[in-house]
Amino acid sequence: MKAHVCLMLLLFGAALFAQPNAAPEESAVLQLQRQWLDASQKGDGQALRQFIDDSFVGSTPDNSIINKQSLFPPGGSGPMFTNTHFAGLNAKVIGNTAVVFGSMITPGDPTALRCAMVYAKRAGTWRMIAAQLVPVSEKKDRGEQ
Repeated sequence: MKAHVCLMLLLFGAALFAQPNAAPEESAVLQLQRQWLDASQKGDGQALRQFIDDSFVGSTPDNSIINKQSLFPPGGSGPMFTNTHFAGLNAKVIGNTAVVFGSMITPGDPTALRCAMVYAKRAGTWRMIAAQLVPVSEKKDRGEQ
């Protein structure tokens, strides 16, 4: 019986100490996600290069596979995701990996983008290593039929 009580106390204590560390990391990743969108909207290539890892791979709404270089169109192209905002962002951090889920909504566009971005913490810095953008109707995204 003492062994069960000790085990329960140990597990409870570990859970208590694990939670405070996760919340700041999740907040940091969510902040980075917002900074990524801001840099994309401004066409700030220098900031984007800092957020996105060289090993990045992504899937676009039209099912194209892209790499980091694909995110930097030739000069003269307009910024990406203008007038777009996030909705329902959630982050989950497990060790040196983070996943962010949410939606990207552009007012007036009937299609929202469901997004999943994966970040890796390398040398103390979170960097986006993968992304998938899937088009969904805004009604479906809000849970309507």
